[in-house]
Amino acid sequence: MAHGSAGAGPEGAIYTSPSLWLASHPVYSTLLKLDDERWVQFAFKVRVRPNSYKVQRSTLSSSKHWDARIQMDPNMPHNESLEWLIPSSADVLVVGLMLRELGPSVDASVFGTLASRVSAHQVEGPEYSWTALLKGALQSGAYSIDNGDLRLGFNSVEWQLCNMRTKGDVYELGQGVTSSSFELPHLGITDGKIQWVK
Repeated sequence: MAHGSAGAGPEGAIYTSPSLWLASHPVYSTLLKLDDERWVQFAFKVRVRPNSYKVQRSTLSSSKHWDARIQMDPNMPHNESLEWLIPSSADVLVVGLMLRELGPSVDASVFGTLASRVSAHQVEGPEYSWTALLKGALQSGAYSIDNGDLRLGFNSVEWQLCNMRTKGDVYELGQGVTSSSFELPHLGITDGKIQWVK
């Protein structure tokens, strides 16, 4: 599957999100260099025609770019409904352009202290510096997602979920949580997952 096509039909789709946190992740909103140790990001603010989109879980959460156990957006209870796929551009209206500057010289009172700590001195560059800072801040702020504890036997998988009462309150009907991947090669399972749905 090509990058940026998860969940889209054969004609493709426009990807939007109700989460600015997801929309501004460097995978979707690249950091453009302004000067040494100074970058800018852009994100469009859009309006989407009601019922014109398909909702799916964050595909970023199952990639090397984000830890699925950490909430992508502290304003959302989980990562399950962060991507909206819209088949027609007629159903999207751009209403604004948002920007954020990152790097040691930016005004932390405007862009935040995390944005002012981004540096190109990491091996992978400023995008990974920014992502690591976000992950650390969200994880230390208790925005970890409990997607259970997997225990693999020879012919079985046990998935222990904690706080089921809380999950029942947080998730809407039809939503849920997915376990991390597991393998049971002798049974032909190479990318197994278990899902709990309310």
